[in-house]
Amino acid sequence: MTSPAAALAWEIWRKNRFGFLLLFVFLIVCLALGRLATHFAAEVETLQLSSALPAAAPEIIEANARATDWAGQAKWWSGVLLGLALLVTLAMFAFAESSPLRGFSGIPSRLFTLPVRTAQLVAVPMASGACFVALLYLAWSRLVFAPVLQQDVQLPDGYFLLLLPAALAVFQTLVWTLPGFPRTRATLLILLITTVTVLSVLPFAELNRWSERKAALMAIYAVMLGAAPFVAWFGVTRVRNGDWRDWPALTALMNRVADTFSRQREFTGPAAAQFWIERRRNGRLALWGLALVILFVLGLNAILLLNDGKPSELFGSFYGPILMFLVPIWTPMLGLMVCGDLVSRRLPLTTFQATRPVAVGDLVLAKLKAMFIVWLGGCLLAALSIGTWAVVCGQFDAWIHQLYDERGEGMSLVIAGALSLHFLLGLFPLWLTGRVPGLPWSFVVLLIIYLGLGDVIGWFDRHPNYRDTALLLMGAAAATKLGIALLAFRQAIKRKLVKRGFVFGSVSIWIIGTAFWLWLVSRITERFNWDEVLLLAFVALLFPIARIALAPLALAMNRHR
Repeated sequence: MTSPAAALAWEIWRKNRFGFLLLFVFLIVCLALGRLATHFAAEVETLQLSSALPAAAPEIIEANARATDWAGQAKWWSGVLLGLALLVTLAMFAFAESSPLRGFSGIPSRLFTLPVRTAQLVAVPMASGACFVALLYLAWSRLVFAPVLQQDVQLPDGYFLLLLPAALAVFQTLVWTLPGFPRTRATLLILLITTVTVLSVLPFAELNRWSERKAALMAIYAVMLGAAPFVAWFGVTRVRNGDWRDWPALTALMNRVADTFSRQREFTGPAAAQFWIERRRNGRLALWGLALVILFVLGLNAILLLNDGKPSELFGSFYGPILMFLVPIWTPMLGLMVCGDLVSRRLPLTTFQATRPVAVGDLVLAKLKAMFIVWLGGCLLAALSIGTWAVVCGQFDAWIHQLYDERGEGMSLVIAGALSLHFLLGLFPLWLTGRVPGLPWSFVVLLIIYLGLGDVIGWFDRHPNYRDTALLLMGAAAATKLGIALLAFRQAIKRKLVKRGFVFGSVSIWIIGTAFWLWLVSRITERFNWDEVLLLAFVALLFPIARIALAPLALAMNRHR
C-alpha cells in the first residue's frame, strides 16, 4: 500500500466484501422490480392507445390490475431493501470487530499499535462511509424510486443527503468512543436508530410549517456532520491512551441501585436459579432499552403537543413508532440477548454459563421462560404507555372503539403480537449454536424470509384459482415441520439432553396454542367472510414446534464445542 489511508480503505473493503455484494444484489433486485413495473405500466398505455376497447373492458381491467400490483410490489420491496441496505452500511462502516475475549469492540486495538495517526484512523472510515451512504441513497433515488414513483412525487434528496451521512457519523462516533461502556453504547445506538427512523418519515407526513422545520433540521444535521469527526477523534485518542476503559464510580452506583430493587430469595433448585440468572443477566436491559425508547418518543410528542399539535394526530404518531420498534427491532434484539451473553457481548456460551450444574434441557427452558416473561413485560409496558398517552390526548374512548370496530384494528394488534412471537423464535435455535452472526446480518435474512412469505401469501390471496396448490404447499410444510420436530426430540432424548417431560410439555403447549389460533381465526373468517379453509390451514403452521425441538441440540453444540 502506498499510504496508510489506502491500507485502511482496503481493509474496510476486504473485511466487508460480502456486505458490498449483498448491497449490490439488493440494488439489482430493486432495479428488476422497477423495470417490470414500468413495463406493465407501458403495456397498459399501449393497449389503451392501440385498441378501441373501453376502459371497462376485461383486458384493460386485467392489465391495470397487473400494473398496479407490480408497482406496489416494486415500491414496497424497494423501501424495505433500502432500509436493510442502510442497516448493513452501518454495520460495515462501524470499522469494528468482535473479539472472543472482549466481544464487540470499537476500532480494533491492533490498529493502535501501527504507525498511523489517530486522525487517519477516524477520518478514513468516516469520510468513506459518508460518501458511500450518499452514493447509495442517490442510486436508490435515481435508479430505483424514480421509475416507480409518480411524476408529482419527488424524494427530498437534499434532506436525506444530510440526514444519512450525519446518522452514520454519529453511529461511528458512539461505537468508537464507548468500547468500555457496552450497555450505555447499546442504549444510545438504539435511540439513534429510532430517531433516524422517525426523522426519515417526517418528509412524508403532513406537518404544518414543514419548510421551516426542514431548514432547521438540515442545519442541525450539517452541524452534527461537521462536529462528529472532532468528537470521534477526541474519544478515540482517549481510548488509544487507555483513558476511557471503565468508570468505576458509575458501575458501582448502577450495581447498588440494582441490588436495592432486587429481592433476595431462596431457589428451589438449579433450574430456578438458572431462570433467575437468565432473566436478570440478559433480559433486564431489554426492558430498560424499550422504556428509554418509549420515553424518547413520548418526549418528541410532548414537544409537538406544546407547539399546538392536534391531539388525534399526536396519538397516532405516538403508538405507531412504538409498535414499529417493538415488533421488528426490539423483539429480535431480545432473542439475541437471551440466546447469547449480554455481559461478554458474544453468542458462544461463556465458561460461567457452560459450567452451570444444569442440564441442557433445563438451560433451554430457562432461556425460553426468560424470553417469554421479558417479551410479555415489554408488550404490557407498550400497552400501558399507549393507554396513558391516549388519556393525555383525550383519545382513549376512540382508541378502545377502534379495537372493536369492523375494520379489524384489534385484529391487527393480534397479528402484530403473533409476528412478534415468530420474530422472537425465528432464529432461536441458530443463535443458540453460537456460530451465526448477530444483528444485523442474521436478522436481515430472517426479515427477507418473512417478507417473502408475506408476498407469497398475498399472491395466492389475489389468485384464488391456485387454491389447491396453496393447500398442497401448506400440507407439505406441515409434514416437514412435524417430521423435523419428531426427529429432533428423538435425538435429544437419545443423547439425554432433555427429559420426556420437556417433550410432553412442548407438545402440549403446541397443541393448545394451535387450537387457540384455529378458534380465533375461525371467528375472524366468520366476521369478515374470508376463505376459511386457506386461513385455517395456514394458521396450523404458525405455532412453533420444530424450532423448540431443535433448540436443545443447538445449545448442546454450543456448550460442548
